[in-house]
Amino acid sequence: MAKNNCMPSEICYSVLINGLCEDGKLREALMVWTHMLGRGLRPDIVAYSSMIHGLCNAGSVELGLKLFNEMLCQESDSQPDVVTYNILLRALCKQNSISHAIDLLNSMLDQGCDPDLVTCNIFLRTLSEKLNPPQDGREFLDELVVRLHKRQRIVGAAKIIEVMLQKFLPPKASTWERVIPDLCKPKKVRAIIDRCWNSLFF
Repeated sequence: MAKNNCMPSEICYSVLINGLCEDGKLREALMVWTHMLGRGLRPDIVAYSSMIHGLCNAGSVELGLKLFNEMLCQESDSQPDVVTYNILLRALCKQNSISHAIDLLNSMLDQGCDPDLVTCNIFLRTLSEKLNPPQDGREFLDELVVRLHKRQRIVGAAKIIEVMLQKFLPPKASTWERVIPDLCKPKKVRAIIDRCWNSLFF
């Protein structure tokens, strides 16, 4: 491209880095990353998340965390999203750094990023396989619902309840009492109920 006076953009670099990391070619991805920075281009969320994924897959979780911390200092369009967090949460849980994973989840909530189904599955698997005695994760998810509700993140809380119903892990009665009044506000109740029923029967 450069030979034809057509210089690659940030998007081109991001796509290339993502592809290389997906193929396990971390060294080549790092070369492209360095070249991109050398041209004064700013990595976007895809480039950052791809590099973090590549580093974690190669066992360099600490370097992935270092890049993640750098990402937190970037502009809003390069801030980590739930995909970025899930990459690191999975890597930390895989190496049994469960307390570190919990700290990262807390940071995720503080940053205003809501967990999703993938986040829940990462912790459910970890609680089931890594703890002795194993836990089914009901209390963990229930507490997550309460914490999201306290932050007025009603949609996020509803999504976790949806996951709990899918997994046949019903929330505590006290959690229902907290959350239901907000879920049942006009314009929200029908969509949420429909989503929950669909999760259970379809």
